[in-house]
Amino acid sequence: MKSVLKNFLPFIILIALVSLACQINAGGPTAPRTVAFSQDAADSVEQLWASIDAANLTDSTATISLTEEQLTSYLAVNMAAKKEGDAAIINPTILLENGRMEIYGQINTSFLTANAHLSLTMTLDDEGQPQLDVVSADLGPLPMPDGLMDAIASVMDEALTGSFGSVATGVRLSDIQITDGVLTFNIQKR
Repeated sequence: MKSVLKNFLPFIILIALVSLACQINAGGPTAPRTVAFSQDAADSVEQLWASIDAANLTDSTATISLTEEQLTSYLAVNMAAKKEGDAAIINPTILLENGRMEIYGQINTSFLTANAHLSLTMTLDDEGQPQLDVVSADLGPLPMPDGLMDAIASVMDEALTGSFGSVATGVRLSDIQITDGVLTFNIQKR
């Protein structure tokens, strides 16, 4: 009887640990400061994207700036619209500093809740389309698994940069700057 119990003991411990994981928040990085969320700020991003059109440019170039509040609000609205089960960050906070976009929030799965942090840079491709590049990503106290990082980066890329291509006919981005809480796009006619 004791040998049978010894054989099943690792299995019993594993089941106990898995059931505990269902009830534990893994913690992880949190935003060093909060950023306000508002529906008006999220709507203002949509309005800015919709206003980008070559016909609206009086000169050959224009500049559009987005604040941390606008981006945080826009991302929160887009993440809330994602279907259950998709990779999504809830309660996001976007900080813009040192040439990077720092995104904080929580990832919830069926068995784990953990704080997440993604550090991104934004560049332009040859066509003047914005691209997000992941510098680092943490989930709870550990680095984020590549598969989850790729899924979240894809959602972020679509939420933050995918809209530009669909509304910006006849224009392209010529420069992107991230400084002091502001993301600035320079836009020019093609």
